[in-house]
Amino acid sequence: MKNIKKLLTISAVCGILCVFLTSCYSVPSEVPEELTPDQIINDAIAFGDNNNPAAAKFYYEALLERYGTDNNYRVVGEYEIGHLLVKQGKYSEALPYLYDVIATIENDYYGSIPAKYYVLAQNDIDRALNKGATVTEESEEDEEDY
Repeated sequence: MKNIKKLLTISAVCGILCVFLTSCYSVPSEVPEELTPDQIINDAIAFGDNNNPAAAKFYYEALLERYGTDNNYRVVGEYEIGHLLVKQGKYSEALPYLYDVIATIENDYYGSIPAKYYVLAQNDIDRALNKGATVTEESEEDEEDY
């Protein structure tokens, strides 16, 4: 009986700690309008470094929404979101982002996008596929682009 009480107490303490720790890492409700693209990226990196991938993803999505017509920022945002999803084990969800990075770079006529993103995206695609990710219809369409 003492062991059961001890186990219940430990479980309760762990549960309270989990709730407390996850509540500390909330997602911002908005990204300040005055931030430049580089400031948005820096803030997203800081959130990621502080173990808050949801907030990092939120900032990268804001980058895509505001500056996604610029292929350089589009590749950064899509690669980073895909990479975050791979790190979280959400492999199938990551593939469309990563395939889009590959397609965007392959269609970059001016060669202005850093080639490292091609290699990084391909590495994450390989990792996701090796972990059993399934290619969705959307991902298949992206694959056909290259």
